[in-house]
Amino acid sequence: MKILAKQTELTTLQYNGSTWDLITLGSNWVNDSPSANIIRAYSLNNYIDLAGLSMEEKTVFIKNIRIDYEFLPTASNAISGDAVSVTCYITDVPMSVGTLRPGFAFDNMSAQNCALMQQDLWGATVDTAAWSSTLQLLGRNTNGMMSATASDRLYYSIYVNVNTKVLGAAPLSTLSSVTIPGTRAVVVVDVKEEPEYQYLMRLKRSYELQNEPDRD
Repeated sequence: MKILAKQTELTTLQYNGSTWDLITLGSNWVNDSPSANIIRAYSLNNYIDLAGLSMEEKTVFIKNIRIDYEFLPTASNAISGDAVSVTCYITDVPMSVGTLRPGFAFDNMSAQNCALMQQDLWGATVDTAAWSSTLQLLGRNTNGMMSATASDRLYYSIYVNVNTKVLGAAPLSTLSSVTIPGTRAVVVVDVKEEPEYQYLMRLKRSYELQNEPDRD
């Protein structure tokens, strides 16, 4: 049994009066906020290298996955109803902004390439809204079908979407910033050598999934 891990560093989305600035410590964060009321950021395809295992023709069997938060997400000047969705993915093929719902309608990644999609919704409530406050976990959605892979990488991606309205017709929010903590994906795996035929068929299936994604 092996414990593998990959992490992203914290990032802050800060309102400058017309758009949102991204302040980050790294981890390939990209600001995808096209307007004052559409606030998004992502860090895609931070990877765990499995090349040494794949060169030995060994298969990685996933036993458990968890997502660790450095601290709880925080917000400044939030009002009740402001919320941020933090979605983490573990896949064996690269993610894109067009593959945010692996295996579901209108997505172009097979569910068999996704070991975990964990979506956490953090929000400000009447009791927690304040100048600078910790957000509350309001809900969690998880799914994923991949249990084993012969790929040479596991990819860890994270996508953030803020739900608020700071510009336009009233009522408006006074939200001025949201800080997303660093996160760590911890993957517990077994590594085994399969019979040659079974291993070759897994490689073939992996190749087919990467090149002919399920569009159902």
